[in-house]
Amino acid sequence: AHLLFDGRCENSACRSRPTMSEAELEQAELEQTVAKYKLLKERAHLLFDGLRDLPRFGQKLWEPYFRRTFEEYNHLWTFQQEHRALLERGCGLRRAEVGEIANRIGQLYYHFYLRQGDTLYLDEAFIFYEAIRRRQYFAQSTEDPELQLRRLRYYARFAIVCVLTGRRMLLFELLSEFEAAVQQSRFSEREVEHWDLAVRELGAFAQVERAMAVLSSDDALDQEGAAGGGGSGGSFRDKCLAESRYLFRSRRLWPEMVAGHCEPRTEPLKLHEVILVGTRSRQLKVAELPLDVFRMLLALEWDASVTKREEHNGKKRQQQQAGDASKAPLNGERAATPAHRCYVNPHKYVLNRTDAAQLLLVLSTSYAELPPGGVVLLYLSADGLAMQLGGEEPLCGVSLGVESRAVSLAGEALVGAEPLATPTPPSPSCVFTPADLAPFARMPLFLVVESSNTAPFLRRQTSFSSPFVCLLSGCSVDSEESSAAAANGQLCGGGMMTLFLHDPLGAFCALCGLSELPKHVCSRCDQHLLDGFRLLARLLFTCSETPADVVYFLREPFLRSLVLRLVFCRTALAMQKQSDEGVVAGKALPVCAPALPESVLSHTQTRAIVSTLAELMGVPTLFDAS
Repeated sequence: AHLLFDGRCENSACRSRPTMSEAELEQAELEQTVAKYKLLKERAHLLFDGLRDLPRFGQKLWEPYFRRTFEEYNHLWTFQQEHRALLERGCGLRRAEVGEIANRIGQLYYHFYLRQGDTLYLDEAFIFYEAIRRRQYFAQSTEDPELQLRRLRYYARFAIVCVLTGRRMLLFELLSEFEAAVQQSRFSEREVEHWDLAVRELGAFAQVERAMAVLSSDDALDQEGAAGGGGSGGSFRDKCLAESRYLFRSRRLWPEMVAGHCEPRTEPLKLHEVILVGTRSRQLKVAELPLDVFRMLLALEWDASVTKREEHNGKKRQQQQAGDASKAPLNGERAATPAHRCYVNPHKYVLNRTDAAQLLLVLSTSYAELPPGGVVLLYLSADGLAMQLGGEEPLCGVSLGVESRAVSLAGEALVGAEPLATPTPPSPSCVFTPADLAPFARMPLFLVVESSNTAPFLRRQTSFSSPFVCLLSGCSVDSEESSAAAANGQLCGGGMMTLFLHDPLGAFCALCGLSELPKHVCSRCDQHLLDGFRLLARLLFTCSETPADVVYFLREPFLRSLVLRLVFCRTALAMQKQSDEGVVAGKALPVCAPALPESVLSHTQTRAIVSTLAELMGVPTLFDAS
C-alpha cells in the first residue's frame, strides 16, 4: 500500500478508526453514569413503594422482599456516593434528593424493626436520620412545596425514632424545628392544621410516655424553676432545657432483672411471636403506636446495650459501621444472627386498625411459624362491650373496630382532631371474644387484656391441656385507678396494669403522685425491686399451689417479668390507702388466670416489697403495711 503525503495509508483497510476525543469520552461516561443511577433509583423506589402492600403476617412472605429492598438501596446509596460529582453535573443531583434516599433507608430500617423486633435496626434508622439533620440535606427545601412535604415527613419519622430510643432532649429540639417548619410551609390552611396536629400529638405523647424522671444530681431540684420544669406548659425549647436535668433511664428488659431466679431444669422456652393490638377509642397515640402498645413494645424487648454487646462479641459485620450513615450496611444482616445470640427479641405484629378476621389470621400464621419450644403472646388494649344479638346470649368481649384518636393529657380530643363522640356499637365482625381463642387452645398461649370488660376471659373453657395464662386488668382504663396518678397525667388513657408491666418503678411513682426521683433514691429503689422480684420468683417456684401453667411460662424471661410485675401491681394497689377523694385504688385489682396462690400474694415478704419501697421514696403513709 502506498502512503499519501500526510502519512495515511492509501488502502482503506489500513486506515485507523477515528478516535473519540477526551471530551466525548467524558460525555459518554457521564450519560452512562446518569442512566445507571436513574435505573437504580427507579428500581429501589418501586420496591420501596411495594412495601405498603405486603401483609403484616407471615414472616416468610415479607422478609425476602425487605431483604431485596435493602440490597437495592445498598447499591443506590453506594453508587451515588462514588459518582456524586458526575451526578451533580449530569442530572443536577441535589442535596435534598440525597436526603430523600437516606430518609427512605431510615424508614426501611424502622419498619423492619417493627416487624422483626430487633432494636439494632432501630439504631440503624437513627444513624441515617441523624446524618440527614447533621448534614442539613433538607435545609434548602423551604421554597419547593414537594421538598417541604418531604422535610415535614422526615421530622415526624425522626421524632418517633427518638421516642423509641429515649433521646428526649433531641426529641424536643426536633419538635421545635418541626413546629417552625410547619409555620414556614406554604400549604393550605387545612394541611397546616394537619401538620400542626401531628406536632402536638408528638408533644403530648412525649409528655406522658415517661412515668417517672431521674434527676441527674441532688441539687437539680433547686434548678427546676430556672429550667422551666417538666410540666405540660412552655415551648419545646423550654422542655429541651428542662430535660438536661434528667438522666436517661432505660425501660427495656435487662438480664439482671430476670437473673438469679430459681428456675427448674427443663427444656428452654422462648417467646417467639408477639401480637400487640391497640384499638381503644380514647387512646393517646403517635403514628401506629397507641400508648399502651408503645409501653408493651418496650417491655418485651431487651435493652439496646445488651444486643449491642452480643453484636460486638458475635461475628463481625461484612462492612463495619463507623458511626456514619455513609458507611452503614443496608442489607439488613446482623453480625450476630439469632442462632448465635441468647438475647433475641420476639417477632412482633403491631395492629391498631384491625377486625376479628385479620386478628385470627395473624394468630393462625403465628402458630404456623412457631418453632418447637416457642410461645405466642397476645396483648389486647381495647374497649370492653357486651352486645345483644336477637334473643341469644350477649356477645361479650372487646371491640377491635375503633381506631385510636389524638387526645390531650386530660383525655380530651386535641384541637383539630375528630371529636371524641361516643363510638357507635361495632359490628360482630369487630368483636373479639374468648370463644375466638378456642382454635388455638392446642398450643401454648400467653394472653394480656387491658380493657373495661375482662371478666369473660376468666370463664374461658377448653378441652385441651396446653399451657394458658391470662393477665387481666381489674378496672376500666377510663376510670381513676389512682387520684394522684390521674392528677399527674401519668396514665392519659393508658392502663395502670400496662404501666406496671412496662415500668413498675415508674408506675409506683405515679401511684404515689411522684413525677421524679433523685439519682441515689432511684438506684436504691431499682435494686430493691430487683431483690424483691427474685424473692417473688422463688416463692412462686417453690410454692406447691402455683398452677402448672404459670410455672411453665415462668421459664421464659419476658413472661416471667410480666407475671412478677403483675404480682407487684396487685399488691401495691391492694395496700394503697383510701385517698382524700374517697377513691380506693385497690377496689378492682388485676388478676391472673389461673389464679396465683394466695399464700404468695398475701405473704409478708411480698407486702414488704411495697412497704419498703414506699419508705425509700418517703411516702410510707400512703400504704397500709399491716
